[in-house]
Amino acid sequence: MNQTDHNVSPVSEPKKRSLVGMAAAILSVLGMVFFCLYLGLFAYSFQSGPRPIGATDTLLTVSNIVFGIAIVVGLIGGAAGLFSLFQKNNKKTFGVIGIVLAALILCGSCGIYAWAFLTPK
Repeated sequence: MNQTDHNVSPVSEPKKRSLVGMAAAILSVLGMVFFCLYLGLFAYSFQSGPRPIGATDTLLTVSNIVFGIAIVVGLIGGAAGLFSLFQKNNKKTFGVIGIVLAALILCGSCGIYAWAFLTPK
């Protein structure tokens, strides 16, 4: 054996991007899109002006369905991001993005619920 063989360190493979982390980021961005769509529909439903009877109820129903979709997709994205953080030999960037966006969706949802319950009727 040569003397240089003892000083050679093993070459580690470069870290790859996590597919679960990418899925988490994509799902969280999709959840954020649904959340922003909900905010737009919710604001539009309270505009003043004449509307046909039942149009506001339908609009509120659709906005609540979009709100539910945003929360579910955000939670799935956050869970996938959390899962991707525990994978070894993968980059964690997309997982962190997924968790942060999911947290924003959940904080916004809690803020809307608090506003809805605390405002006088």
